[in-house]
Amino acid sequence: MTIELQRDPANSICRQHFFGINNIITYEYGPYSMTLTRRHLFAISATAVLAGRAPGFASATTPSTIPSGAAFPPETDATKTVSPPASSLIRPGDPIFGNPRGSVTIVDFYDVRCPPCRRMNLRIQRLMRTDHDIRYVPVDYPLLGPKSLLAVQALFAADMQGKYAGLRHILMTQKQPPDMAILKQDAEKIGIDWPRLELDMSGEKVADRIEFNLKRGRALGIKYIPTWFVNAKRVAGSLSEADLRSEVSEAITVSDSSERSNHS
Repeated sequence: MTIELQRDPANSICRQHFFGINNIITYEYGPYSMTLTRRHLFAISATAVLAGRAPGFASATTPSTIPSGAAFPPETDATKTVSPPASSLIRPGDPIFGNPRGSVTIVDFYDVRCPPCRRMNLRIQRLMRTDHDIRYVPVDYPLLGPKSLLAVQALFAADMQGKYAGLRHILMTQKQPPDMAILKQDAEKIGIDWPRLELDMSGEKVADRIEFNLKRGRALGIKYIPTWFVNAKRVAGSLSEADLRSEVSEAITVSDSSERSNHS
């Protein structure tokens, strides 16, 4: 498998392309690239990231230095298409927020370091405070390089201690790109066993889960983040809060209509 990152000429979108072959990943950003095998995947993310900057990635990929929306679809460019039911995209082990039996399911392929993903996350969280019929399922999809990968390693290892939600909240609001020292501080804040987390981050369970999520995205043809699914609609890009609420209201209306038809 190869992952290629490239900027759109208009700097409006972050693309991801997948090509062939087993256990080899190449990250490319502009003129830079980095190829690594599965064996090297976690060693690079744990050491190069500690150095403050991984080879092959410009520092402008960090949330603190990317101009808002510079490398991602602006809200006005979000595209909407018909998709498989979002509920059919949920897999065992996926984190679920909100109402597990909500009539509206949102499945969100996102990267913790993606500014539009972070904005959408805040809007979805605000929406769930007032609408208790939403099931929100984030799918960690580390598109933006080794530091994103490192964050997902930590998230999945934290999940093994029942601390996924707490660490996700920190990582989605933190300005600094994650490194091992920052992750250690974050973990200790919320009572995570750091030695265990550090060990699990480089384990096969975490590696397999990351690989599985990447394959899910590839199977769905996901090339942009955020890409999210609300009931039977797929949206590539972020939406304003008003448009998000409109999408959810429409999904509820369609769901209620379908339920009435089934009972008639």
